[in-house]
Amino acid sequence: MSPDGSVDMQPWSKKISMLVQRCRIALRPVILGQRGAVSIEAALVIPLMVFIIIGSFELYQYFRAASVLDRAAFTVANGVAMQRGLKDQGRCADTDDVCAYGAIMTDLMTPLNYRAHGRMVISLYVAEDKGKGAAWKNAPQWRRTYAGDSYGGTVASRLTPPDGFPQPMTKPVVAGEVDSVVVVETFLDFEPFAISGAFWQALGGKRLLESRAFYRPRFADLSTLQ
Repeated sequence: MSPDGSVDMQPWSKKISMLVQRCRIALRPVILGQRGAVSIEAALVIPLMVFIIIGSFELYQYFRAASVLDRAAFTVANGVAMQRGLKDQGRCADTDDVCAYGAIMTDLMTPLNYRAHGRMVISLYVAEDKGKGAAWKNAPQWRRTYAGDSYGGTVASRLTPPDGFPQPMTKPVVAGEVDSVVVVETFLDFEPFAISGAFWQALGGKRLLESRAFYRPRFADLSTLQ
């Protein structure tokens, strides 16, 4: 107590300050250890989270591209099969000219880059009956190939009849022929992100996406192009 009768708080403040200082010194190893553990966890978790995010977006891009390919193949095959006659005169503005389907592929494949990475093959196969049951011919009756304006590779069909073909009908349609089918194949060179391209290939991801659709002609024999 001070001479004037008041309580002197200075000794208590010094004691509290010393106690806090001692607590800080005692807890310093624990705090530093926690910070080190957090740093290690961050170093392990952050790259993994980045990889998961990029991988999820990569899978989305892949399945979207596959879906667009399927839609384009079925749309073109259905359109060709509905024709009552099909021409091959290079008049792509005419809806009954086969090249019209090549001209619309850029729009059908949106938002994919068909111009640089896409192509399409339209074929018509017929089945014949030689007394041992109907079977698809190995070679198509006719075939047309199309590709994007900037595509520099080759365009080739990957069909190997009868693998993947529908069972031919046995009711005669044309003398000697029992069935016909329009086949549309669509292809796209899939380009993953540069950061995940090596992982994509190592995990077996496809770089060439393809789809095919089969439609029988609905209203007329399309085995001959006009």
